[in-house]
Amino acid sequence: MTELLTLDRVDDVFVLTLTHGDNRFNKDSVAAINAAFDAVDASEGPAALVVTGTDKFFSNGLDTEWMMGPGMEAGETRPMVADLHGLFRRTLLAPYATAAAVNGHVFAAAAMWSATFDFRVMREDRGYWCLPEVDLGMTFSGGMMALIRDRLPTMVSHRAIVTGDRYGGTECVRLGIYEEVAPEGEVLGRAIAYAQAHAHQRGDVLGQIKANRHHEVAAALQAESDKR
Repeated sequence: MTELLTLDRVDDVFVLTLTHGDNRFNKDSVAAINAAFDAVDASEGPAALVVTGTDKFFSNGLDTEWMMGPGMEAGETRPMVADLHGLFRRTLLAPYATAAAVNGHVFAAAAMWSATFDFRVMREDRGYWCLPEVDLGMTFSGGMMALIRDRLPTMVSHRAIVTGDRYGGTECVRLGIYEEVAPEGEVLGRAIAYAQAHAHQRGDVLGQIKANRHHEVAAALQAESDKR
């Protein structure tokens, strides 16, 4: 679709691949991801969505260099952060199956985004999942904290946010952060297999189930999204 990502289709599964280096979130990348979601939403019939990255990164989180430079100077930082919370909510409530094929490092806001998918599989031999905000001098928004509390085991979420510890794929599965770990060459295939198996469930019923399941988190994320 753009130099930032590609959107392909394998049977009933849309595969969104982030293709821009360490795939950080800025105004352009968040807009491009939302455009890809728009394309999936506009499709008809059974469908599901898989998101993955390239090389050693799934995503390295917020593009702080952009935020402190052009984004800040143009007054675009706050709207982008609001849109990112909206993306978290959109992924969490998508009326079709979603899966993250975590091919490598997934840090900070990207680690939170990965938590919004229905299914997560991570490469077993390379890459870390991490919430490093405590070491970056950053805090978590109310929406982010609600998401972390909802999607991670209680003691795991506590340790992750207060220590900034890094976890590899095998450790992520052991701690209940992700569902599966796989060799590099199987990560995407397993995510696609999951998505394909559930593509027929797309529709209003699934959307309503997710809305009911994630009601409080969705409300918290919406509140952050409204802060433009």
